[in-house]
Amino acid sequence: MADRSLHRLAGTQRYAASDSSLLSCRDARGAVLDDGLRRLIQAALDNGAAVVAGFDDPSCAPVVATAAPGPNGLVGVTIADRASLLVRLESLNDLANGRTYLIEPSGDVVGGAVAPASDELKVWTAARRSSNGAVSVAAQGVVRSWAALPGGWHLVVEQGANEFSGGGAPQPSNWFPALVAACFALAIVVVGLFDARRRRALARADEDRAAFLGVVGHELRTPLTVLKGFIETLSARWDQLQDAQRQSLIERLGPQVRRLHRGVDRLLIAAEIQRGANLRIEADPLDVADVVDKVVEGFRPLAPLHTFDVDVEPDLVAIADRKALAQALDQLVDNAVKYSPAGGAVVIGGRRRGRRVEVAIEDEGVGLPSDFSRVFEPLTQGEDVDTRVHDEGGIGVGLYIARALVGAMGGTIRAERRSPQPGTRLVVTLVAGPSRPGGREQLARAARVHGPS
Repeated sequence: MADRSLHRLAGTQRYAASDSSLLSCRDARGAVLDDGLRRLIQAALDNGAAVVAGFDDPSCAPVVATAAPGPNGLVGVTIADRASLLVRLESLNDLANGRTYLIEPSGDVVGGAVAPASDELKVWTAARRSSNGAVSVAAQGVVRSWAALPGGWHLVVEQGANEFSGGGAPQPSNWFPALVAACFALAIVVVGLFDARRRRALARADEDRAAFLGVVGHELRTPLTVLKGFIETLSARWDQLQDAQRQSLIERLGPQVRRLHRGVDRLLIAAEIQRGANLRIEADPLDVADVVDKVVEGFRPLAPLHTFDVDVEPDLVAIADRKALAQALDQLVDNAVKYSPAGGAVVIGGRRRGRRVEVAIEDEGVGLPSDFSRVFEPLTQGEDVDTRVHDEGGIGVGLYIARALVGAMGGTIRAERRSPQPGTRLVVTLVAGPSRPGGREQLARAARVHGPS
């Protein structure tokens, strides 16, 4: 179900972004390949009647869909795979003494092969003036129904006169063959349209697969190479190393193990989200500052070059799942650290805005790419894997996971460029909870700095 502003109100979440706006089929570079879902709904609104169309859905899978307008600007949309239509079309060939012809404008019959139609059938088809109908062709001993298709094509269904009437005389006004032909005319058009689109989708899938393997290969290879080097050094030179040197090497293994674990864990979470697994969300009123504190404390040993400035309003309460919010903020803070490789301040602020709560994470890093409209989509990188200015680029699913978690809690997330300072600002918006009476502990949370002195 969608509304007049082309936003999803109910139904499959995978067709809409976190703000409920309807998505489009895009290529690996973000260019729109097919905006069919939005065009279908707009056509139903403009015409005030049901509309049927075939297109690539937002996942770039070929579908057939119907949109019907309702009251108050609402539109109901039914989407189905085209396979069932093809099966029904093939069933026409099961008519007793029946034949089905799909005739090109040039007069060729397209079926299992392409062959010229008989002269009689060409002449008969060319003489049809109306868009569809059914007549008895006495000279051939058959009843024929036809439907005109776009581009000068025709669908013709033919059956022996005796079989059609069950032994009696055929009646030219019989409506059944015409109805059958008209019902499947759209299916024939859709088949032709989707052949090219399917080839294009396969090429897109190959590009995405290559990009995925490149990113994952880089992110797994880097920590594994470091771990391998440290372990080989310890094994080969254990007796020559002093205790302090051994301890230093062992301590340096920890961050690489955590990086490897974090990358694999994120891939598994992203895979669960993409296959449509339900996120276990239990939203309750919670203290935002408590969650922010725990996330920041976890990054202190991992980011010695950064300071973490927490500026959350006292008594700031949001309706959220504690674990999901912590995981989403962890992804956002990790993104801020990764894309500010020289260090600097990471500011986490929290404010109440009417009935909403905003939590913003700002960094002093490299900023957003020139086209940052897709940064919340899976496997999207701020920099190309082979041309990074630093080695902590990540797998490209962190912001995708954060958007899914925040959306499941009824919130939104957006990315902004800082101005005039360099860097990025990521803003999470949640439903505000009831205010709590303040205390000295809450008041002290308003200005805290975590990091090296």
